[in-house]
Amino acid sequence: WRLATTRAHYSPPNADGYTFVGWRPSWFNNRKAVLQKSKRFKGQTDGKGDHHLNIDFESMGMPQPVSIRASGTITDLNRQAWTASKALLVHPSANYVGLKTKRYFIKRGEPLKVTSIVVDLAGKRVSGRPVTMTASRLQYRYRKGKWLSAEVEKQTCELTSAETPKECLFKSDTGGTYLIAAEVRDAHGRLSRTEMMRWVSGGTSPPRRNVEKEAVPLIADKTEYSPGDKAEILVQAPFFPAEGLLTVRRRGIVEERRFSMTEATTTLVVPLTAAHYPSLKVQVDLLGSAPRLTAKGETDSKLQRRPAFASGIVSLSIPPRDKALTVEAKLEKQTVAPGAQANITLVVTDAQGRPVRDSEIALVVVDEAVLALNGYRIRNPPSTF
Repeated sequence: WRLATTRAHYSPPNADGYTFVGWRPSWFNNRKAVLQKSKRFKGQTDGKGDHHLNIDFESMGMPQPVSIRASGTITDLNRQAWTASKALLVHPSANYVGLKTKRYFIKRGEPLKVTSIVVDLAGKRVSGRPVTMTASRLQYRYRKGKWLSAEVEKQTCELTSAETPKECLFKSDTGGTYLIAAEVRDAHGRLSRTEMMRWVSGGTSPPRRNVEKEAVPLIADKTEYSPGDKAEILVQAPFFPAEGLLTVRRRGIVEERRFSMTEATTTLVVPLTAAHYPSLKVQVDLLGSAPRLTAKGETDSKLQRRPAFASGIVSLSIPPRDKALTVEAKLEKQTVAPGAQANITLVVTDAQGRPVRDSEIALVVVDEAVLALNGYRIRNPPSTF
């Protein structure tokens, strides 16, 4: 037997924009995204050919879900090995807290508004559960040759969950990266924790000692856009002043634009049209100079500034929702006898809910048991295009 345990700590926002469990961008690697442990066990089958491995979930250690995968390999007398596996998810609590903000970044001084809901394992909202929400700014400190982040200026908000979302307001007097965390306990006192990152303009990035290509964090204000929107992208420069080049790509270069940075952050605006379906790649390249550091990570003003260059890229999703059609099938009778005729009325509407004349329809009638035999799933046609 081989038992592998994975901490399922990071997940993207759901369809309603709420983040459950926790989420961080791929370039934020100050904390481990996944914790894995594995153990091996040996045994022999009994007279019936059975062998059992008991797994007792006495404690979680951390208030986050755990994915467990058990795989068993058996070797017969002919030294032939056969392997089978099974995966399961262990929840830390019967309740989860979801967090949501309208934007991924705000301007310094604006209130940081965070909306929260509490749901059970089926996604149904739960009322009357106490929730503790905190907002901390991440400050970089140089320790043992590495830049590590520490939580400072922690703010706390206490609330009680309800059917309607509850909101907390936090101050953003200092620019930088903010860690938003919320904790909730179920009826048995078991704890669940959700985390997400948000940004405030004006923050600085940890400096580097070597002359190497550095990363430019690019944070888009939303997850998805529509034609006519103006995407705002927060650029966090690892050094300044700097000269920058904005490049927008979609099957080639769509736009190039030069800009200058005199501060640690700036906001770039990219207008979006229907010609940008289904996504755009936005890249920022920076060139400038940075102060040299000592072995302790402190700025050495006696030395000349070193050359510095950096690059970053972000994808903007623009799904063609205004081109999608909605097909509604209505049965005259919900239950019919074998051999009888079933009358079906089909209604096709556009994204604005208006009926579509002369639309082509493919109607498929098949026994669901036949589809279940091979695991067939009906795909969404717009995703094909």
